[in-house]
Amino acid sequence: MKPELLKPAHPITENELSAVESELGISLPIDYRNFILVHNGGRPVPCVFDIEWPENHQLAEIWKTSEVSRFLSIYSEEKANFVKYNKVNFIGRIPKSTIAIAYDPGGNLILLGVVGEYIGKVLFWVKDYEVEEGDIQNFGNVGIIANNFDGFLNSKIH
Repeated sequence: MKPELLKPAHPITENELSAVESELGISLPIDYRNFILVHNGGRPVPCVFDIEWPENHQLAEIWKTSEVSRFLSIYSEEKANFVKYNKVNFIGRIPKSTIAIAYDPGGNLILLGVVGEYIGKVLFWVKDYEVEEGDIQNFGNVGIIANNFDGFLNSKIH
């Protein structure tokens, strides 16, 4: 079931989105680009998702599910600002090959792989088990939610 998105930010143009990609030095997967161009963030209802962890991972019993509080938006406001989350708040804290696209009620992040082996995958980053600062290739506190953004939005949120 595809969630309803409440309170999205104002729509953005293809040029505005391309400028953000350039500023962050990334290329967004097409399914996520389409989401941003149509919705530009918002609160999903329903909002719960399941998290997959490698076998015997220390977080597998603690973090089985979470929820999306809000998808980040490209706009000038401070709260849930896509650029600020990725260029200021979490730079050097989340794996370098990912970007933050949403957060949960506890401040954990929903990430999207933008390069490497996790490209296109939607991931869950646990802030309380953050890896050492500067070790931005470490995925020790990251679980997998979905293989792509469309799969996450259309079938993983319940």
